[in-house]
Amino acid sequence: MGKSVLVHEIAGVSSAAPLDGHAISVRLSPGGAANAVTSGTITTTAAGDYIVGFTFNDSDNQADWTAGTGYARRQDLQIASYTAASEDRTQASAGAIAATFTATAANFGDFVTGMLAFRAGQVVTPTLVSIAVTPSSPSIAAGTTQPFTAIGTYSDSSTQDVTSSSSWISSNTAVATVNSAGLATAVATGTATIQATLAGVSGSTGLTVTASPPIAVSVSPGTATIQAPSGTRQFTATVANDAQNAGVVWTLTGAGCSGATCGTLSAGSSASGAPITYTAPAAVPSPASVSLTATSITDATRAASADISLVPPGTPTGSTFAETFGDGSAPCWNSGPSTCNQLWVVRSGSAQSIVPTPGAPAPDAAGSQSLRLAEVAGTPGYIYTTGTFPRIPSGTAFDLSFTLDVSSHAMKTLDVTRLITPGGASDGSGYPAQISFRYDGTNLQLQAQGSSTASNVNIALNAWHAVRLHVAPGSGASYVTVDGGPQNAFTANAADFLYLVVGSAAGSADAMTYYVGNISVDSAIGGGLESSMYIDFEGAADGTTITSAVLAASTHCGNGGWSFTNNPMTGMTISTTAQKSLVSPVTACGTRYTDATGSRGLRYDMSLTDRYAAYNWDTISSSASVGFFYKIGVVDSNWYSVFAITAHGGDYTMLHMHGGAMYLETWAGITNPIPIAANTWYWVTMQYNAGGTHYMQVYETAHWTLLGSASNVSTGNYMPDGIEIGRTGNEPGYPASYWYYDQIVVDYATGAFPILQGTAATLVSLSVTPSNPSIPKGTTRTFSATGTYSDGSTQDVTNVVTWSSSTPSVATISSAGVATGSGVGTTTIQAASGSVSASTSLTVTAPALTSISVTPANPAILVGATQGFTATGVYSDGSTQNLTGAVAWTSSNSSAATIDGGGVATGVGAGSATIRAASGSVNGSTLLTVTSTAPAVVAYVQSASGNDHYSSASASARFAANVTAANAVAVFCVWGGLSTTLTSVTDTQGNVYTVVDNPTTGTYGRAAMAYSIARATGTDTVSCNFSTASAGKSILVHEISGVSASAPLDGHRMTVRNSPGGATNAITSGSITTTASGDYIVGFTFNDSGNQADWNAGTGYTRRQDLRVASYTAASEDRVQASAGAISATFTATSASFGDFITGILAFRPR
Repeated sequence: MGKSVLVHEIAGVSSAAPLDGHAISVRLSPGGAANAVTSGTITTTAAGDYIVGFTFNDSDNQADWTAGTGYARRQDLQIASYTAASEDRTQASAGAIAATFTATAANFGDFVTGMLAFRAGQVVTPTLVSIAVTPSSPSIAAGTTQPFTAIGTYSDSSTQDVTSSSSWISSNTAVATVNSAGLATAVATGTATIQATLAGVSGSTGLTVTASPPIAVSVSPGTATIQAPSGTRQFTATVANDAQNAGVVWTLTGAGCSGATCGTLSAGSSASGAPITYTAPAAVPSPASVSLTATSITDATRAASADISLVPPGTPTGSTFAETFGDGSAPCWNSGPSTCNQLWVVRSGSAQSIVPTPGAPAPDAAGSQSLRLAEVAGTPGYIYTTGTFPRIPSGTAFDLSFTLDVSSHAMKTLDVTRLITPGGASDGSGYPAQISFRYDGTNLQLQAQGSSTASNVNIALNAWHAVRLHVAPGSGASYVTVDGGPQNAFTANAADFLYLVVGSAAGSADAMTYYVGNISVDSAIGGGLESSMYIDFEGAADGTTITSAVLAASTHCGNGGWSFTNNPMTGMTISTTAQKSLVSPVTACGTRYTDATGSRGLRYDMSLTDRYAAYNWDTISSSASVGFFYKIGVVDSNWYSVFAITAHGGDYTMLHMHGGAMYLETWAGITNPIPIAANTWYWVTMQYNAGGTHYMQVYETAHWTLLGSASNVSTGNYMPDGIEIGRTGNEPGYPASYWYYDQIVVDYATGAFPILQGTAATLVSLSVTPSNPSIPKGTTRTFSATGTYSDGSTQDVTNVVTWSSSTPSVATISSAGVATGSGVGTTTIQAASGSVSASTSLTVTAPALTSISVTPANPAILVGATQGFTATGVYSDGSTQNLTGAVAWTSSNSSAATIDGGGVATGVGAGSATIRAASGSVNGSTLLTVTSTAPAVVAYVQSASGNDHYSSASASARFAANVTAANAVAVFCVWGGLSTTLTSVTDTQGNVYTVVDNPTTGTYGRAAMAYSIARATGTDTVSCNFSTASAGKSILVHEISGVSASAPLDGHRMTVRNSPGGATNAITSGSITTTASGDYIVGFTFNDSGNQADWNAGTGYTRRQDLRVASYTAASEDRVQASAGAISATFTATSASFGDFITGILAFRPR
């Protein structure tokens, strides 16, 4: 007798007591129309049992079996003379249950039906095993805080952040307290144990509290000399170790003053690092000293002071000029190395060099390098500065100091040769005073002279001397001292000091060798470089059109003149709308200029072309630099030349505007863009360098932040000679708008760069937001950093700071401030810029459920059938978990389908329902379609082939089995004669065939496709009928069930490929696009070649026929296309083939 077996694998069954019930029922030959059987009822004791039912029917009637209500059909084995079937379900609640089966038709014979009930295994909830408190054993200062994190480890080895659910305590609240969130506050020095407890499990760590470092206050500068009246100086207080960051209060005190007679301050308090401005009083008090004190707001016992010395106008107050000749490897001329303080020009002679300082000078008397001058008798030799310090006007006091060592001389008695001259010209002429060498026949002497001559001072050879020349207005007010000796008085000339000349510019020009080091000039002008000219556009009233006279009246200093392309310059006007106030005074040619209220600037009409104002100077210099305020009214795609430094037509450097950006243009080309906005003031500074590199920098004028730099090489070695303001080009099409200039500073004597009006605000502090956030593992959180600057302003610096995470295994952070949780725990997120930093903590919790997928997707079942669904949870860290038994299942349409707690849906009535699985606020769903009858399915039934090489004018194929009525028949006809044509396709049933493809482009053969719907059931032979009996002829036929009778064909195509040659072994029909799901696809191919290779079906296809005849082959394949869309038929030969290929595809719609 036959034997069979049915088996089921079941997950989640209790291992201790798996079976909760069983029954088997035998029904012997019931006869009649018996088609329903049952196992009999059992009573289960546990909820959630898995129920499996089996049935066996010993009968020749092999009917199909349907599962009972609530059950899913699993197996339906039909063998010779008996059938066997199985079904299963989950029983939500304990109680009575039976397994039932129903046959699709009445059955006879014996029935044996059984059931088994399996208990579900117990779900074990992991228990908390231990708690780890982090960070481990930290140390903090009194008055600060430390966040702690509690991480629980469970019996299943999982971990979880239990910080917020734990109870926190400190073993010593006199040292440190801790709140419910795990944040400890240091109270006093000592140690304490910080403990977290949850569900009887505890974890702890030690916390050490150290003494808070004392607040420290410092003031910079610590000393200052300031002129009264109204001299100013900025001071800055820095406060260290102030947890409150409260800043300081400022006070002024003096033995000879009080209140405003000591001076005034711009603010009574300031933040740490923020400057305040001190303004000197109207008169110098006696004594002439003031103490400026900064006192900590947090701790009034902590303070620091600056000592201010007040002096009358004209008193030297600071270094105006310095030179230490700091590099022996290169001289300080011919552009000079960066270690030279000043740029010098060799005017005469060739005996100048920079050498290591000889001898043993007194401390600070000379630097490591000195200027050596080896004068040749009768030949003047000297160098001069290019004006790298402000011109000191006549009547302004100054001190000139230097060190001197004379190694040898050959002076004649009473000869005088110049040594050093603060002159009004580069050859030393027009001087207020000078120092010369003199020889009295016995002693080498120094002689100071102006309009009168001072007493001569003897100096020793081969020894270093410190010389100081003091020049002041008034009879006998000037003097010279050597090595701190007596003041040898004289009267200075009334002349400006513009050039410092060192060497024998005049006099006897005797032979001498000497060394000069450490030159410095102090004057009331103070430190810094001055400009050669300054243009403030205040020489006329608002609306005045520019003329050479108007512009000249707005120009301070300078030794050149203005010229215009048009005079007056139409479209270039004086305008209050173009005014941009100075940030600090401009010193030009020894005069300080400030900006008055209501001042004006220059407005230029952008619609004008080839109109500009040019200024050309006379000073010979290799470098020139400019700085100016600039604003443009509109940014567009046009090119604008805005401002240029010119060089005798041979080279230039120019600010160019285009497309909302500034460019540096030279003969070498256009540089990188520096983007700007319309109607916004910018500060632009440029430098021209003959034979070198030209530079440009652009600053915003709120915080004086550098926005961008550009540079480009020079062309040739042309000396700069002027500037041009306005449009130098004549390109058309500029908008009716304006751009604006103001406060132009030009330095053509020294070419100092960059020329700046404002000082960049310094970063004082940072803040990071959000504060102490928490995220699940695998998710991200974006942090922002805000900087507070010394001027009190704030700015988003998120993309400027450097971001870091203290524990990358917990979270990483990108350069844009985006943190990603990588592990459970707590880390510190820090933003830093230089020495300024700020931080916050980030807690990463266990991964969170982010989505649920429900499978299978969009299934269809019959009424009464069941469908099991699976819910898979996706977590924030990318992990997944089967949540089928943990989610809440719902059906949107219970009249179509219901679903139980185990995810098993039952079809109730025709329709559709959304099956949803939810866990909290996270859910996922799919669509379940319930139909009353099973949908029609197209399917392959059988195929056949045949051929007739020469004997007749047809080729026939006979189906081995009967063809079923209403089934489709697909036909592929092939023949080798190019002059032969297909006349018809017929069969023995008399069915009507439609020929759908019959190309005539093949070189070696022909092929055609046809189809028909069978009229009746029975045997059938199909024939392809041709016009002649010559050449080979073959036929391939397929029978297909389930095809739509009204519109059977859903697409067709045939492709002819003529003699591809080579190693061609893959061919295709070309693609068609179907419109119905479930189409039956059949592909045919024909190869007219002596290489009768074996053909493999394409991917997803089943190979059906492979007919190899004499000199050609023909093959077929088929498949069912699940969804409508593009599809093609492909074939691959087992070896390379030659000749023509003709490949076709037919798509049949299902009923």
